[in-house]
Amino acid sequence: MPQNPLQNIALGLSAMAALAVFAAPLSATAGEGEKSKKEFSAEGDPRLGEEVTNLCFTRSINGFKRYDRDALILRRSVKDRYLVTFSGICSNLRSVQAVKLASRSSCLSRGDTILVSDSAFFTDNTGFGIERCMVKRIYHWNEDAIEEEAEAESDAEGNEE
Repeated sequence: MPQNPLQNIALGLSAMAALAVFAAPLSATAGEGEKSKKEFSAEGDPRLGEEVTNLCFTRSINGFKRYDRDALILRRSVKDRYLVTFSGICSNLRSVQAVKLASRSSCLSRGDTILVSDSAFFTDNTGFGIERCMVKRIYHWNEDAIEEEAEAESDAEGNEE
């Protein structure tokens, strides 16, 4: 039996009201998460140094390690390290085995790319393959800063006594 047009409108309005009741908390939660999200997880880390505009002599990069899902630490010498953050998602950082710097000059800077592979030999048959990750920012990185900070605190405590 066909329904009355007014009943159709009433059903439609009640469905929209139910949707609004359930969707409102979801949109509020998403907004709160975005506000509390930091730019990247190294903020506040004592090892994080000043931001640099570029990293020159890229051929002398002799090592790397993953910092987190959005950043990589490049080693140029024993004490010369840099934290590189990326624009967007760089999913191969989870299982990174090899990197290649693809810069427009001998200096790596914002907008250049780092090729990240989950294979040590840069083959494309290991799952994720090779990914191009765009450099967002570059920072000096002091691996010893935590130890230096702890020593300074213990010296300060020793002087108080």
